[in-house]
Amino acid sequence: AALSHYLTYQYVPHPWTIFEDIRKVEPGSWLEWRNGRLRTERYWTLTYEPKRAIRLEDAIEEGFHLLEEAVRIRLMSEVPLGCFLSGGVDSSTVAAMMRRHVSGRLRTFSIGFTEEKFNELPYARQVAQQLQTEHEEYIVRPDALECVARLAWHFDEPFADSSAVPTYYLAKMTRQHVTVALNGDGGDESFAGYERYRSLAPLRLYKKIPAWVRRAMVKPLAAAARVFSSSAKLELLNYVNRTSLLPLESYYVQMMVIFRDYQKRALFVDRHRHELTEADIDSEWLTEGMMLNGSARAPVDRMMFADIMLYLPGALLPKVDRTTMAVSLEGRSPLLDYVLMEWAARLPAELKYRDGELKFLLKRIANRFFPMEFLNRPKQGFGVPVGLWFRRELRELVEDFLLSERSRNRGFFDPAYVERIYRQHQSGAQNHAHRLWALLMFEAWARTFLDR
Repeated sequence: AALSHYLTYQYVPHPWTIFEDIRKVEPGSWLEWRNGRLRTERYWTLTYEPKRAIRLEDAIEEGFHLLEEAVRIRLMSEVPLGCFLSGGVDSSTVAAMMRRHVSGRLRTFSIGFTEEKFNELPYARQVAQQLQTEHEEYIVRPDALECVARLAWHFDEPFADSSAVPTYYLAKMTRQHVTVALNGDGGDESFAGYERYRSLAPLRLYKKIPAWVRRAMVKPLAAAARVFSSSAKLELLNYVNRTSLLPLESYYVQMMVIFRDYQKRALFVDRHRHELTEADIDSEWLTEGMMLNGSARAPVDRMMFADIMLYLPGALLPKVDRTTMAVSLEGRSPLLDYVLMEWAARLPAELKYRDGELKFLLKRIANRFFPMEFLNRPKQGFGVPVGLWFRRELRELVEDFLLSERSRNRGFFDPAYVERIYRQHQSGAQNHAHRLWALLMFEAWARTFLDR
């Protein structure tokens, strides 16, 4: 079941772990063992209602001072301290707040790629020059994947967020100069920064097609997608049409899954597929439950709450925690300050996301430091060009991890299905980069923990 959930989300969500009879303590909860009895209890959660009535100007002023205080208290350190700087809104704002309290030497650290589409170094450099920081950069190249086995060891479980690779090298470079590094984690989840939050607008347009027409298209499109399995556009249309008939919760989770339920049924070998219940295969109910059971009412608030409860503790925080601790660096996240998060949750949703603009409020706070044209550039995220590398420099590595006799005999996945999606990716027929990376990192974990 944990492996099935991993294939959906690229991490093993709580309360599961990849190890039998071991469970994670859920976020915002404590665990007590007393006199042979185990008890867990939630001590904290975000409350989104009732909303505060507040003017934009007042929200900008309050938010500025709350964020400044969150940064200030994380500057207490008896060892050298710096900041991860991607050049995005979050880390740039944190670095600017640091500069308000650090009058002398301030060190910033950035990571980049030779592939221009994935490289944000020029923006980070621009911020570093404006803030007059001592700036260090590192370029990640395909040979960086020599760290795959090391990452598998440090994460303890299969973990398939490919940005763990550059984060590891960023932490390694940073540790050569400082012992503590602040970062911008948490801004997307509290201030509406993910592109997927913006998807509701085009969905509403597509929903103008009558529901009976969209329902009538489901079976023909699904059949056509199976026949023309190399057509990414046809599969996308099939996906959009099918999800347009779903409630918000189901639609939202569809944008994040790596392997969908029907793909997992094809991926698992028969004996494992028969062991799995429907709840094991359909992992999407985890996100749907968070969206339905929290206090949030506005659609974007419900999306953010689900990400705070699942994606943040399942993927983002372990990524930074394990990669920094692997090199003895302490990471601190001012945007995850609980006072700041509680304040943001109670704000009207339209202050966080307005008229298609992500991070509406946070950008206005950051506008005290940076011009809006800098803040409004398209969001790049912290992606890694593994899809390109798989077709070029890393072809041999991928074939060893996914197609070799050693991996084929592992006994979890159907080798024919794995080879099929690999060949589709190599030919450019479909982009399976995230799925192949999830399978590769599972194999790296298996070689590190099972084989040894």
